[in-house]
Amino acid sequence: MTSSGAMDGEVGNAGAKLPALALAQVSEILPPPGARRILFFSKRKRHTRVPSHLIRGFENNGHQVLWVRPSKWRRFLGKRGRNGALGLLARSWKPDMILVYKADATPDLLDAMPKDLPVILYYEDLPLPDPCEPDEGLVATGRKCDIFFTTARGLIPVLESKGVPRCVYLRGGVDPTDHRLGAMRPELRSDLAFIGQASDAGRVGLMATLAKQFDVKLYGRGWQEQLGIAPTHDHVEPKLYGDICASAALIVGMDARSDVDLYFSNRTWLTLGCGGCLLTHYIPGLEEFFNNHEHLVWFHSEAECAELAQHYLAHPDERKRIAKAGHDLVHRYHTFTHATAEMIATLECRPWFSQTAAS
Repeated sequence: MTSSGAMDGEVGNAGAKLPALALAQVSEILPPPGARRILFFSKRKRHTRVPSHLIRGFENNGHQVLWVRPSKWRRFLGKRGRNGALGLLARSWKPDMILVYKADATPDLLDAMPKDLPVILYYEDLPLPDPCEPDEGLVATGRKCDIFFTTARGLIPVLESKGVPRCVYLRGGVDPTDHRLGAMRPELRSDLAFIGQASDAGRVGLMATLAKQFDVKLYGRGWQEQLGIAPTHDHVEPKLYGDICASAALIVGMDARSDVDLYFSNRTWLTLGCGGCLLTHYIPGLEEFFNNHEHLVWFHSEAECAELAQHYLAHPDERKRIAKAGHDLVHRYHTFTHATAEMIATLECRPWFSQTAAS
């Protein structure tokens, strides 16, 4: 097998070294010098719940968050009314900083904020169809920010070339409240499961190949139209995600792009956080977070994916070992408590974890 080092004893043993970016456990996060009041602009994001995960992360680190949905205010007040009202809110609540999720605050809204407030943006996505040509609205918002945090390291030079003043890589993470071990449900049982839309030819082609050889369940929109396979569920929220991970032998990962340095969707965090055994397409830098065949398994081609799936379906003990190791790693080293601590510390130009943790 082309990348089966663990099966040949190369990696995955109990004494394997932690990946480079497993920097600190929660207990090793440094407390901030003071609590911060954070005005948070974001939509609700009912399916992913990332805004709620960010808020819990900040609160775990001792900060206070006021969550505002600008799109809702605009719906009732119009653009100018929204900008004026939220400007007054900012001046009366007196936050220490503003956080924007994705591009959920437009440049004109940020212009209405007090001029001395630092603004940071958290972008957990990849501009598509061409990462080299991000949406102008996102870029315009980024230009207004003191720090643009991106979960795609390869996006940094693109954004800087567009005039975004400071871009910093920040990985995503798991939320212990939502991302938990699920329950095995017979109606969700399958050899392989894929959670995501049938949105590009690469993942549709991969699932078409796998569906010829294995029992596959698909979750998300577009699979009936693209592949003739009705999805088991059109939408997946956190509890269902955990149950799928507990019911499918392997969760397949395939992002719209696999060539951007250190970009992978939150499917990786969710799957590991919910205890699934993840078989995912390799992306540049993935080994900085995970050991292959220890925390997850990666492939480079459809043929290799099928070959690895065949092996691990025949070896359930290995699957369970990998799923447990991946789950333990992300809950120890990659939570939103980590991510939000790093955000604040980066803004304040100080370390976010005890230096003895990395030694």
